[in-house]
Amino acid sequence: MSRRVFTSALLLLLFVMMCCGSGAAPTEASNSGKKIIFQVNESFSDSWNESLVQAFHSFRAPSLAYVSGVVVATVEAHYTNSTDQKSCVSIAAKSMINSGGEWTNGTAIVFDHYDVKIDRLLNPTTIANGNSYDTDALVGGYGTSTT
Repeated sequence: MSRRVFTSALLLLLFVMMCCGSGAAPTEASNSGKKIIFQVNESFSDSWNESLVQAFHSFRAPSLAYVSGVVVATVEAHYTNSTDQKSCVSIAAKSMINSGGEWTNGTAIVFDHYDVKIDRLLNPTTIANGNSYDTDALVGGYGTSTT
């Protein structure tokens, strides 16, 4: 087979594979990955005080971790402070037992509920803490504090 024929056959095969896809029939299990985990205007309770609830208008920078059969999702959660209409960024998290397929209601860390001068927690990265059930999150943050 000449080089030109081989190249043409390879390009034709690549084109057919791209157009036709894998040919596998979708199953219900394959559709489970298309769920929206964080919804606009969804309310989250504060992780330290469940009576404090915050609704978020947008989410950014998702991070997933799998720890001992549990999937943990963390995300930047954007909201407007109701007292001074200032734009703030928090961290929200949800978890799901791998076999269950249902996400928890979730919690959030909202620092403006407290006397802390942090306006933004940015780019959460979830880290599994060894073989235990603990996870940690690395975040960047800044605020209006001069100290």
